[in-house]
Amino acid sequence: MFEKSSKRTRPLHHRRWVAGAAGLAAAASLPLIAAGCNETTRATAAENPTEGATTTRNSESPGVSTPRVETVRVERKDLSRTVEMPGTVEGYETADLYAKVGGYLGSIVVDIGDEVHKGQELAKLWVPELKNEVTRKQAAIRQAESEVAQASAAVTQAEAGLTAARAAEVEAKTGLAEHQAKVRFQQLEHQRFSRLAAQQSIELQVADEAKYKLEAAEAAVAAAEARVHTATAQAEAAKANVARAEADRTSAQANVAVMQADADHAETMLAYALVRAPFDGVILRRNVDAGAFIRAGEQAGSPLLTIARVDKVRVVVDVPMADARLLDRGDRAVLTRLTGRPGETFEGHVSRFAPAVDKTSRLAKVEVDLDNRGRKLLPGYYGYMTIHLEEATDVPVVPASALLSDAEGPYVFVVEDGSARRQPVKITHQDGTTVGVGSGLSGGEEVIRSGGGQVVPGQKVVPVLAQK
Repeated sequence: MFEKSSKRTRPLHHRRWVAGAAGLAAAASLPLIAAGCNETTRATAAENPTEGATTTRNSESPGVSTPRVETVRVERKDLSRTVEMPGTVEGYETADLYAKVGGYLGSIVVDIGDEVHKGQELAKLWVPELKNEVTRKQAAIRQAESEVAQASAAVTQAEAGLTAARAAEVEAKTGLAEHQAKVRFQQLEHQRFSRLAAQQSIELQVADEAKYKLEAAEAAVAAAEARVHTATAQAEAAKANVARAEADRTSAQANVAVMQADADHAETMLAYALVRAPFDGVILRRNVDAGAFIRAGEQAGSPLLTIARVDKVRVVVDVPMADARLLDRGDRAVLTRLTGRPGETFEGHVSRFAPAVDKTSRLAKVEVDLDNRGRKLLPGYYGYMTIHLEEATDVPVVPASALLSDAEGPYVFVVEDGSARRQPVKITHQDGTTVGVGSGLSGGEEVIRSGGGQVVPGQKVVPVLAQK
C-alpha cells in the first residue's frame, strides 16, 4: 500500500528493519497495521462529524495529511425565491371631500364610521346667492327665446315680401313681352302702309298714322322694360331682407344657447352645494360642523370629510431594485405580522407595480389587493408582505456554503471514491442559505459543504457526512 517517494529521505529505523530478519518480518506486517489504523480513523470521523478541522495521514503517501471535509447529499426540493418587505394597508379608494363652492354649512348628516353609498347626500351648504343666479339666468333664457320668436316672425314677413316682389317681377316681364309683340305688329303695319302710300294706293295720312302707332308701341316697350328692372331690384332687396332676418334669427338662437349654458353652469354650481359620496365606503374623518363657513375648494385647508372604500383594500409595498426585475402580476403574496391582527395571515397576488424604480430610494412600488368584506383589515395597519418572485419544483439543492466560484464560473466539489471532483453548476436560485442548481447535479451526489476552499480538484479527502 505504501509507495516510495523520491522527494523524501527514508527514516533511519526503516533501514534497520531492512538489515535484519526481524526487520523483514516487521515490514511484512506493516501494511496490515496501517490498514487497521486507517479503518479506525474513518470510524472515528464518522462518530465525530463535527471535528472538520482534523486531518488523517494519507496511507498512500506517508507524511501527507488527508483533510477531513463535511459533506451533504444533494437533495431535490421545491424552491421559492421570495422578498419580504414592510407594507401598509390602505383603502382601495380614498377621497378627501371638499366643497366646490363657498358658503355656510347648512347640514351634515354623517359622522365617522358611517357607511355610505355612492351618490348619497353627506352635507349641504346654504348658498342663496347661487339660487338667485339660477333664477336670473332662467329669466334671461326666456327673454332670449322671445327674441328668437320675433326674429322668426321677421323672417316670415321678409319671405312674404320676397314672394310679392318676385310676383311683381313676373308681371312686369309679362307686360314687357306683350308690348314687344305689339311693336312687332306695328312694324309690319308701318311697312305695309308705307308701300301702299308709295304706290299711291292709300292716302299718306294713313301711312303716317301707322308710323305713330309703331312709335307709341316702342315707347310702351321702353316703359315695360323699366318696370321689369324695378321689379327685379325689389325682388333682390326682398331676398336680402330675408337673409338679414334669418341672420337675426340665427343670432337670437345662438344667444339662447349662451343663456342656456350660463343657466346650466349656475345650476351646476348650485348642485355643488350638495356634497355627495363618490363611491360606496366608510367615513374616516369629519372636520366640520353645521353652521361653519366653508371656503371653496382646497382653500378650506382641510377637507369636510374623508371617505374610504374598505370592502377591498390594497397593501402598498416598496420592493428593492434587485428584486423588482423579477416582479410579475399575479405573483403570490402573503401578509403576516400585522399590527392589530397578530398570528393571522392574509394571502393575495400582486395586482400592479410601478414599471420604474424611485431615483431616490431605489425602490419599486408594488400593490396587492386583498378582499376585506369581513373588515379585518383597517387602513393604516402595518405588517410584512412576502412576495413569491420565482417558484420551481423538484430542483437539486445544495447549501450556499458548498458553492464556490472562480474565473470559469460557479462549481461544487463532488466526493467520489475518496477524491474531490470539481463539478461546474448552473445556478437557478439563491437565497443566502440554499442554492438551486439547474444543471450539473441531479440529486444524491455527495458534495463538500464546508472546507471546499482548501481543497484542489482530484485531492484525496475524508468525507464526513453531516447529520440532518
